[in-house]
Amino acid sequence: REAGAEVVVATGRPWRIAERTIGEIGGAGWAVCSNGSMALRLGDEHEVIRNIFLPDEMPGPVVARLREALPGIRFAFEFEFGAKSEPGWQERLPPGVPIGRYVDDILTLLDGDRGPVRKVIAFHDDYDHRIAELAALLAEHAGERYHVGASGLPFAEVGMPGINKAVALADICDRLAIDRADVLAFGDEMNDTEMLTWAGTGVAMGNATEPALAAADLVARSNADDGVAHHLERLLAG
Repeated sequence: REAGAEVVVATGRPWRIAERTIGEIGGAGWAVCSNGSMALRLGDEHEVIRNIFLPDEMPGPVVARLREALPGIRFAFEFEFGAKSEPGWQERLPPGVPIGRYVDDILTLLDGDRGPVRKVIAFHDDYDHRIAELAALLAEHAGERYHVGASGLPFAEVGMPGINKAVALADICDRLAIDRADVLAFGDEMNDTEMLTWAGTGVAMGNATEPALAAADLVARSNADDGVAHHLERLLAG
């Protein structure tokens, strides 16, 4: 940031989790959350510049179809602020993520006052180590109106089509008059592929999934080996 670069944290996580991480790394000018469904200009008072939700008529039928197609599947809903889940999701999240008490049936939340659903999150005990297969099943049964992806944790997500990190980043770059050729993006997961392809230079981490590696122009060291820091240090020293 001191060198004049605009720093954007782009994540599949919701804002409440991203906010904590941004503070730990020393700040950023912008945030893209929930895989592009939400974007914020950060400052003394954060400004939400993008805030996309599923149509109200969508979550119920999709949950019903997936329950019929894959017995044992369970769900969570991500709302604008926070999320709620059926039993089992907490164990699949990083420590310290607050979701409150479980609900027995996620569909009962559609009758409440929590507001629109941003994403439907699905998980299944038999697919914790086969998330790509779970995502494929969700895509088959959710229908073409929706986008299915994953973000490195043992669950898959159903959201709006055409919504991803790349689209949100393109919006931010338009606001800043920055050409995509001048964008450097780092990623390691399935939900980073559009961003890595779109950016002028897409850098996959050494531990990245095959889709992320295939989408990138370069490969850095792994996350565990401070790959982002090493790559940036070389650029700034150049």
